[in-house]
Amino acid sequence: MKIIFGKVFLFRILICLPLFVSTFIFVKAQQIEAPLIKPETNLAQNLLVFDALWEKVNTKYFDPEFNGVDWLKMREIYRPKAEKSANKSELLSILKQMLSELNTSHLDVWQTVSKKRIEKKILTNFDPQTEVLQLSYGFNFKSIDGKSIVTEIIPASSALAEKVKIGWELISADGKSVSEKNFKFGEIFEGKKMDFHFLDAQKKEYHLNLTADWTIKRFGLVSRQLTENISYIKFEGFTKDMGKWLQLKLNKLNSVNGIIIDLRGNHGGYVDEVKKCLSQFYSEDIEFGTFIERSGKTKQAEVKGKKEKAFKGKLAVLIDDESFSGSEIFAQIIKETGRGQIIGTPTKGFVLNSLEYNLPDDFRVSIAFRDYLSPKGFRLEGKGVKPDFEIPLTFEDILKDRDSALEKALEIIK
Repeated sequence: MKIIFGKVFLFRILICLPLFVSTFIFVKAQQIEAPLIKPETNLAQNLLVFDALWEKVNTKYFDPEFNGVDWLKMREIYRPKAEKSANKSELLSILKQMLSELNTSHLDVWQTVSKKRIEKKILTNFDPQTEVLQLSYGFNFKSIDGKSIVTEIIPASSALAEKVKIGWELISADGKSVSEKNFKFGEIFEGKKMDFHFLDAQKKEYHLNLTADWTIKRFGLVSRQLTENISYIKFEGFTKDMGKWLQLKLNKLNSVNGIIIDLRGNHGGYVDEVKKCLSQFYSEDIEFGTFIERSGKTKQAEVKGKKEKAFKGKLAVLIDDESFSGSEIFAQIIKETGRGQIIGTPTKGFVLNSLEYNLPDDFRVSIAFRDYLSPKGFRLEGKGVKPDFEIPLTFEDILKDRDSALEKALEIIK
C-alpha cells in the first residue's frame, strides 16, 4: 500500500462535477456501446461492499472519536439505503454521502476498472501513473465575485460542442440554482444529460443540454523562462519520480536569480516525493513536520538538504483553493522557514495521510489514517495555508486571460 497526500490513484475513476478551476490537458474518451462501469448489482453485493467499507473506516480512520460523529449510528442510517441501491452508481453515491458525514479530507470511495478495459473504452493507451480517467460534463467553474463563472472548457467535450465559453456565468443546473445553499449536482453516470442555464458577459441567456462523458486527466509538467533571470515551473501532482524531474529541471536553472513554483491545482501525491521536491531548495536538513496516528503515537519527519547542489536563488510559490494536501505541506514549510514567498489564495486544508484498500465488487476506498502538524506545530487540516500575498482570481482576470498572481510573483522576485 502507498502512503499518499492527495488524490493520485491507480486505475481510479474520478467523478468530476464542474466545480473547480483546472489546467489539466484532456483527451476525449471515444464511445463504445458497452458502458465502462458495469452497473449491475444486487442486494447481497451491496451489503458486502457497504459492510467492508464501514468496517475499514471503523478500524483504520485516524480519529478514534470519528470527528465527533456516531459511526455506529451512520451504519444504522446508511446500510438500509445501500442495500436497496438499484445500481452501482447509486450505491457509490450513498457510500460517498456516508463518508462525507465525517467531514475530513482523504476519505473517499470509487469504482475501479482494469487498464485493459479503460483502453478498450477510450481507444488509446492509458498510463495510470500520470493519468486519471474522469467523468464530466465538459466544463469547470469557480465562484468568483459571488458568481459561478466558467473557467475551463474541456477539449472534445459536450460543453465544447455546445460552444460554452470561458467567462460565462452558470445560473442553474436542471432547474436548481447553483447559488442555493448546499447545492448538489446529484448522481452522475456515463451518458447522463443535464440542462444548464448560462449568461454571457452581455447577459444573453443560453439553455444547453450537456452529456456526461469520459475524459483523461493528465498531470501537466511545465518548465519555461519568464524573463532572463526568472524561471517558471508547474506540476499538478507529486507523482512518482516528481522529485527527480524537478531536480533535473533545477540543475539547468542554477544561473537564474529566481524561480516561481506554481502549485495551483496541485492535488498532492506521494509523501516521499513532496520531501524530495522540498529538498531541492535547502542546503541543510530541515523539519518536515509531525505525523500523529490513531493510537496517539507521533513521528517526526525531516527533509534532507542538498548541500551545495540546492537552488539558492529567490523563490515564490503560487497556491489556490485547489492546492491540496502535499502542495499545502510544501507551501507551509516554505513559508515557515522563510525560504520563499507564498502568493495566491488560501488553500482549503485537505491535509491528512491516507491508505487505499480494495473492497468487494471492484470498489476501492481511501482512508485518512494519520494527521499532520507542520514543523511549527500548526494543524493544516481544515485550516489551510494563508498566502503572504493574497491575490484573488477576479472576473476581469478571466475575461482578459490575465494571471495576477503570477504577475505579483514576478514583481516580488525580480
